[in-house]
Amino acid sequence: MTKFGAELELIVVNENGIPITWKDWLELIPDFEKVLPQFKPNTDILTGAFLGYEIEGLGVIGLDSSASLFELAIEPADTIREAVAKIKELVTLVEVAIKSRNFSILWVSQYPRLINFEEYLKRYTRRGLYAVIRRFWNWKHHELYLSASFQPAIDVSPDELAEKINAIFATSPVLISTLGGNSPLATHEYRLLAWEKMIRNNPFDSDMLGIPGKVQSSKHYIEMLKNTRAKILTTKGTYKYGQLLFFDNNVKARDVIEGTHGFIIEKVEDLDRDQLKYRKVFVKGHEYLSQMDWWVFWDARWRFFDNKSFIEIRHIGTPPGIEYIEKIYVVFSRIFEEAQNINRKAEELGIWKNINAARKMAIKNGNLPENHWRLKEFLKEKGVLNEI
Repeated sequence: MTKFGAELELIVVNENGIPITWKDWLELIPDFEKVLPQFKPNTDILTGAFLGYEIEGLGVIGLDSSASLFELAIEPADTIREAVAKIKELVTLVEVAIKSRNFSILWVSQYPRLINFEEYLKRYTRRGLYAVIRRFWNWKHHELYLSASFQPAIDVSPDELAEKINAIFATSPVLISTLGGNSPLATHEYRLLAWEKMIRNNPFDSDMLGIPGKVQSSKHYIEMLKNTRAKILTTKGTYKYGQLLFFDNNVKARDVIEGTHGFIIEKVEDLDRDQLKYRKVFVKGHEYLSQMDWWVFWDARWRFFDNKSFIEIRHIGTPPGIEYIEKIYVVFSRIFEEAQNINRKAEELGIWKNINAARKMAIKNGNLPENHWRLKEFLKEKGVLNEI
């Protein structure tokens, strides 16, 4: 049976409409614990920072890149309706918990101001990972810390992967054009531009965003992953909160399988100044393959771990309200259903020849080249875009 999951990111602001700070987040702890059902707190192994809650049978309320950005992740559901119900339940818990302090949810994909390092230092999530990406990879994490998204996830078998993910990629510019724009900034979908701005000073990661090309099979997808740069492994605990081993800019993912050196973080000495104590270690093993799925941030990515296999869709910003969540789910479910027809039409229209150029155009101003407009008309004819 197909399962449906999701992550929804929400920007939380104070009574003056300003994104809340790390101090505000910590002061919310008793408010959350008054309203949450059975829960387990999550903390970062490296910093000891409190990062949110696992709620039994429902999902997670935690932080993404900043204390202003709440990430709600549901446990997989059997139907879209059940998935949406879980998301709504998590949103309601957040709304109740933050109400007493006059905080509220801002349903946008990008907060338009405060994108500078000084404001970022007041809000970024106290996770050891961020010291690594700032210091060793030269990622400007402050560019992204107030960007929010909605990331539906739909089960896929490895045999069907190429057909389904190619349909998602082929329709990506159309969906960015159609569903983007939920930001007060001039750029149509600023969140996707923010990703580019974050990594633009690191040429080793230029292939981790956007659309990597047509996928031939699940085996081919894994080969594509192996050609990207190795980033982070979790050696104890989970990716979000665990003991981390990181790689420098010169290590490819395939090097990790064949044998290479990385660095285990032993202690975070000063997170604001990116001061870490770490040691060099040798790493080798095919078992690390299951962690490579989060080394890329393509518009859709295949995730495979713990006997799970699903496509996570990453190019859609947080919508203007919760009423859009089910509509967006239905669109991507229909893309899955019509994948074969979509891929056939994409070939006919030459979609792959200018797909990343079309994506850039859609991000910038919502416009599309002629062949992608024609694909959009085809999607309308097939009922894929009926809900939006």
